[in-house]
Amino acid sequence: MERINISKKNIVIGIFAFLILTVFGYLFLPYFYFENAIVLGETSLSKKEILELSKIDKDNNIYKISLKAAEGNIKSNPYIKDIKIKRKFPKTLIFSIKQRFESAVIPVTGGYAIIDEEGVVLKIQTDVASMQKPIISGIKPVKVQLGKKIPIENEEQFTAILSMISVSQNARLLESISDINLKNLENIYMTTANGITVLLGDGTGLNDKMLRLNKILVDLHTKGIHYGVIDMRYNSNPVYREG
Repeated sequence: MERINISKKNIVIGIFAFLILTVFGYLFLPYFYFENAIVLGETSLSKKEILELSKIDKDNNIYKISLKAAEGNIKSNPYIKDIKIKRKFPKTLIFSIKQRFESAVIPVTGGYAIIDEEGVVLKIQTDVASMQKPIISGIKPVKVQLGKKIPIENEEQFTAILSMISVSQNARLLESISDINLKNLENIYMTTANGITVLLGDGTGLNDKMLRLNKILVDLHTKGIHYGVIDMRYNSNPVYREG
């Protein structure tokens, strides 16, 4: 009786081992070699660029690819905020991407830093003539690193930078501003792409001011006015003057 039980036990173990080996062998067949890539999320990077960043071997089984390593490789690009890769049976990888987008320009040591809405440095270049994002002026030039937040010594200035970017985006004005001067946080002012100066004072009530400014700029543009000063420093209605 005992021999029969031992025999049955060995048979079960043998069948179980065979199934495991069969499954593993099946999964690592060339049939599962990486072939298709699906990219989800808003991104300016092409599928080809993402795959090049991932350093994934195309002639490899998707179950042998290290997704963690591939994610780390892709995140080395400053424009990538987050990335998750999942396998899809039998030969597809799904890339879910969150990207950082260019929001403003900061003068830095050796040129200009293009930053996102969180102050992360995306790119460093010497010429910003073609940039359609506002230059944040009045800031002491600093040394920066790609993929890191700009190391502004004055914390209030850094907060003001992010605040100005945020309210400008919300009011859909970011593309219409050429310069935001934050040298004196009690007297913030900016210049539009058309050359109109906007006085904002200490920056209180910025959300409301920027929404109102949007309407004012549209009105001035309709009237063909591309110069002058808009004074929004006080709680009263904004004042426009020619000089």
